[in-house]
Amino acid sequence: MWVLLTILIVFASMPERSSHAMSAQELTKSVSILKKKAGSGMVRVIVKVRPSSAQREIESAKANIAKVMRQEGAPVVEPLEGQPLIVMELSADQLDRLIATGLVESIQEDRIDRAF
Repeated sequence: MWVLLTILIVFASMPERSSHAMSAQELTKSVSILKKKAGSGMVRVIVKVRPSSAQREIESAKANIAKVMRQEGAPVVEPLEGQPLIVMELSADQLDRLIATGLVESIQEDRIDRAF
């Protein structure tokens, strides 16, 4: 239940491609912050794939990212059905490889924000 609520909150707060896609500079900054959090370990992230409008293209981008990240040894790669999102646990090096795919619109840490 908490995971679904977290995903919905994160998805609602992520920028829409049509209104404000994460710029290259914002994406670079986010990845830099996430790499620091990962350190020599892993960080759990939610990735919004590009493009984010046509379902067939979304599924293709998710499949390509999932394939690459599994080949890179990512222990968790969970595409979310019907959404342009993938939840992953990645190392700093794997974050670089993810961005190199060119299929990432935005990325942020997957964490629970408590309302109280």
